[in-house]
Amino acid sequence: RVFMGAVNPLRHRHVEGQNVAHVIEGDDVAFGEYEPHAAGGPLHIFNVAVNETVDIASQRGIRDRQSENMGVGPAGLSISTAWHALWQASGRVEAISDGSSLHPLRSRTGGAVDVEPLTVRQWMGISGAAISPGLGRLTGPATALLFTLANLRLGYWWKSGLRSGDRAGIPFRYGIFGRIKNAFFRFLSGQSLLVAELRGRFGGPWRQYWYLSDGGHFENSGVYELLRRRVRFIIMCGAGQDRKHEGTDIAELSRIARIDLGAEIEPVGSEPKDWSALGVPGHVVEHLGLVEELLASDSKLPAKHATLLRARFPGSDSDAWHGRDACWILYIKATVVGDEPMDVRNYQSTHPDFPNETTLDQFFDERQWESYRKLGDHIGTKLFRA
Repeated sequence: RVFMGAVNPLRHRHVEGQNVAHVIEGDDVAFGEYEPHAAGGPLHIFNVAVNETVDIASQRGIRDRQSENMGVGPAGLSISTAWHALWQASGRVEAISDGSSLHPLRSRTGGAVDVEPLTVRQWMGISGAAISPGLGRLTGPATALLFTLANLRLGYWWKSGLRSGDRAGIPFRYGIFGRIKNAFFRFLSGQSLLVAELRGRFGGPWRQYWYLSDGGHFENSGVYELLRRRVRFIIMCGAGQDRKHEGTDIAELSRIARIDLGAEIEPVGSEPKDWSALGVPGHVVEHLGLVEELLASDSKLPAKHATLLRARFPGSDSDAWHGRDACWILYIKATVVGDEPMDVRNYQSTHPDFPNETTLDQFFDERQWESYRKLGDHIGTKLFRA
């Protein structure tokens, strides 16, 4: 609905209703009115990256991730590993106390903060802002300058409602140059933000404006936020471009989950009897394999469509999430193993990169579209038919 309004009933009565490129009333939903959990779900989470290339305290460049994860949902939002805030009336947010005074959405005076209200369509668009001067760990002076000059700027400057010096506990002090810079920004804020994009300098969640972009700039699978919440059972779909079958997305998830959350993602068993002993149905077991069997080299087809993983957390005595010490992950990867319909195998033989063709291709023809659709339907039927 937020893309084309396909389920908007007003389209049947609007003069431009047949034109999906024309936005009409009812296509979008105000975020304050978006409450799927009130009807039983699903509870959607919009994953975005808060670009952070400059440390707020030292003003030195950050070398590694250059972004923080931000999960936005109908009930509240989460930033990094331990900062949370709940939506209040009129689009305000109130920081949840975590025992420390440092919080990007806690003011010195306390209480709720007036953040910039966005619609569901806007949050969805930001979560897919893949091309922008801020690219998370891929951000660099050259790419920031190039993308800004070429106006490839899908990212969004979100007004957090707090200036740097208004946050409680933040290690930030105004010197004479800081005051001059602050005055310049107050009168020429648009130009200042444009200069920041040109230079690739983003202050993360500690400035008044946060530069938000594609959630994949922090973690591409979207599973990080689910692990942080310790969701009991997770279905992870490997939808990233992986032409060399290297498994970069699952490897990156494993790495940052260990560093940030103390979670070890490990395989469950090594042969069919191990999965059967856990109660996995027999018709599913035959399609499960090890991660290595999903990541075959270019010289041969992968052997399986999915694998079963477990994320183990350290001691759960102090865990607020019902003492959960593990999450189960069914990792599904788009693979062609040889049991697919004839037309899918034919497309793969004529397009060797399938099903890992570049995501820059946004204009699928009929054969390409149907091949991806049927492959997904084929894998899903094998795993979930019962």
